[in-house]
Order: sequence, then structure tokens, then C-alpha cells
Amino acid sequence: QCVQTESEHLDAILGLTLSVLSRPCDPQILAIARGLAQKGLASKSVPVRVRAVTLCMQPGVDLLPPLVPLLRDPAAEVRRAAVLALGPVPQAISNEALLACLNDTDAQVSQIAHSALLARGLQPEQVELGRLLTHPHVRVRLQVLDRLPEVSVRDPLIWVRQLSDDRSPAVRAATARAMAALPQSTSGDRLEEMARSDPSPTVAWIARFYLAQR
Repeated sequence: QCVQTESEHLDAILGLTLSVLSRPCDPQILAIARGLAQKGLASKSVPVRVRAVTLCMQPGVDLLPPLVPLLRDPAAEVRRAAVLALGPVPQAISNEALLACLNDTDAQVSQIAHSALLARGLQPEQVELGRLLTHPHVRVRLQVLDRLPEVSVRDPLIWVRQLSDDRSPAVRAATARAMAALPQSTSGDRLEEMARSDPSPTVAWIARFYLAQR
């Protein structure tokens, strides 16, 4: 009961702060607002964390970097608020980090991230490749290699290089084979790196094999 009362009290304070910030504020009030926002982000209450995200977005508060960890918050409501705040601001979160939200278990989080990436100038096929690239399942990430010839991306090597750093040895091995089909001038260096230093001896051997074929 005590924790619930404290959360409700903090929620009320955050709401009042948002109301105050609707008018021009001096630096001291903004500093207080930032402190309250940071405290709200650490709250155990989902509604408080959501309201704290809203406070972080306010002009003058501009506290976006602390929202990045909330993209992995256990509460979908918090993740929605975080991706809604971060999506329009490339300086706060990269396209690569935002792509991972496309595979969120909550459909609204995925849709917000999708819309944000399109608004940033990515083409629909690039967003779809990004969804595959960041999928938690290996078999889905491998689909990127099959899809690349079908889509109009300016530089396929960008996607292939990202797959060459995949956490799965199976994906890296398949990527080494795909790199062997690309022009040597564009993929040779990365293939040599994989042959020399890939953490999997099998993947390193496969990379050396394809280098020898060249």
C-alpha cells in the first residue's frame, strides 16, 4: 500500500509539472522537471514511467537519452511511449537501434517504429530488410540474403556486412558464402577479416575457403 501511495503521489507531481511546463519556465524549474522525470523513469509504476516519458519530451527538458533503455521495458505501454518519443529524433536513437523495435511483441510498438523509419526517409523495402535483419530467429535473419536480389537497395554490402557480425555462426557462414558472390573490391576486406578473426573456427575456415577460390 505504501509503494502504491508513493507511486500515485509521484504521478500527481509529474502531472502538475507537465501543467507548469505548458507555460514558459525559468532554468531552475526546468532543472527540477528533469530531476522529477529521471525519478519517474525509475519508478516501479507503469503509469508513472509513461508520464515520465512524456515529461522527458517537453521543450526545455529534452531528456531523451535516458529513454533508450525503456525500449526494452517489460511494459508495452512504456515501450510505446519511448519509441513514440525517440522515433522522430535521429540524434537520440539510430536507425539501426530503431529497426530492432520492428520485432517487438507489441503490435503498436512495431507500427510506431515502422512509421518513424519511413518518416526518416527509409524506403519500405529497407524497413522490411531491417525487420528481418533484427529478428530474434536465425532462420528469419537468413532471409535477408535471399531477399537482397529482389529489392532495390543502393548498396547490398551494407546489409551483408551487418549480417557478417551476426551472433549466430550459421548466419555468418551463410554471409561468407554470399560475400564470395559480390565483387572482390567491395567485399574482399571483410571476408579477409572473417577468415582471420571470426570467433567460430568453422566460419573462419569457410571464409578462407572462399578467399582461396578467388
